[in-house]
Amino acid sequence: LAWPCLSSLLILMLIEGWNDYAMVLYYMPKYVTVPTGLYLYSETAKFNINYPVYFAGIILMCIPSVLLYVFTQSKILNNVAMGGIKG
Repeated sequence: LAWPCLSSLLILMLIEGWNDYAMVLYYMPKYVTVPTGLYLYSETAKFNINYPVYFAGIILMCIPSVLLYVFTQSKILNNVAMGGIKG
């Protein structure tokens, strides 16, 4: 009965966890993820950023989240719609 809700929550939490860089910066500074690395690059090279490389990194960072959503969008939308229906 709770499986649709939990599966939607799991998918959305995976996407949120991938894009979170604050937790990695504060609690695990040795383990730099792609979003954290891009943030650190933009902060250290504030006035000397190689923009094509920076935006290519942003696109590569977005690919896993977009693919996860594309392959699970029907499940997410169905589960959200089921949660809004009463009785």
